[in-house]
Amino acid sequence: MNNGSKEDYYRNYWILKKLRVDHQDKTPEGKALALKIDSLFDASYSFTSNYIKSNTNILSYYFLLNEVINDRKLEQHFEDIQQNFNLLSAQFPDHSYNYFIEERLKSFKLIKVGKEFIDFTAPDLNGNPVTLSDKLEGKITLLDLWGSWCGGCIATSRTVVPIYEAYKDKGFNVIGVAREFKNTKALERTLEREKFPWLNLLELDDKQELWLKYGIPNSGGMTLLIDRDGKILAISPQADEIQKILEKKL
Repeated sequence: MNNGSKEDYYRNYWILKKLRVDHQDKTPEGKALALKIDSLFDASYSFTSNYIKSNTNILSYYFLLNEVINDRKLEQHFEDIQQNFNLLSAQFPDHSYNYFIEERLKSFKLIKVGKEFIDFTAPDLNGNPVTLSDKLEGKITLLDLWGSWCGGCIATSRTVVPIYEAYKDKGFNVIGVAREFKNTKALERTLEREKFPWLNLLELDDKQELWLKYGIPNSGGMTLLIDRDGKILAISPQADEIQKILEKKL
């Protein structure tokens, strides 16, 4: 499979993912069935939430952890999940789940279009610490969270290269952060092959916990388009969306 077909595959994947939110990817019959399944999930959530409220025990905390990992449940039941977390964290103030769930809930509220990006400091490939806010340089910046092991991330980054080349002198910037484990050998090979022309930083062994702070602890990566004032313009935009925004803003 050549690079172009990979890019087409992942572009279509993201389009399909957006359609799935409201079951627009299905036939009328399939959508009706999906809505029935949704009602069962909602009933399951209600049962679990009521159990947690009535039983502040370790099993309840395990149930809550599973709810927090699920984006759909967070979207639909955020306030209720927050209340259950407050209840259980007060009961178990030293529990190992507390930090993860608290950061997950915080990121779910913060990583939204119109909100400010989360600043951080991470090393470049030479080990020099770089603070993201210092590199925004008054430009519209695409923050590219990716990894050498994430095929979809690499395919997405490839689609950004021609846009970067076309707009880098007009006020557009890209900063990559690679999530790697144990060492940087795979990252070095990937960058040698792909030759992404922008600054790349390193998140080794989740030392900064950036993926958790950006609300994607179990994901390969994501992109965020950030304006000159540090506000999020778009989350995981496709190449054509980025170009439209740049044409309007630059």
